[in-house]
Amino acid sequence: MEKIHLANAMENFSTTSGAGDDYCKGLLVGLVTGLMAGGESFSRSLATLAAVSPPPGRARSYTAACIPGAWLKDWQREIDRNAPVRGPR
Repeated sequence: MEKIHLANAMENFSTTSGAGDDYCKGLLVGLVTGLMAGGESFSRSLATLAAVSPPPGRARSYTAACIPGAWLKDWQREIDRNAPVRGPR
């Protein structure tokens, strides 16, 4: 998948998108599944999506409401790791 399409999809995680928590959770599961089907590992898929997610201040709170609970710790690690890369958009 092209990163621009992934970034556009991840805009649903911005606080102004109007997308609900359940939608965001399903979107993330679908994107990770698609990346893994293309050969990426689970960890690499999360890293790819974290790198194109909305920057701090525009991103919703990452909780089990919008991130699968079993993924939450891994997701937060990737968000923290990518914080300097993401910057304002």
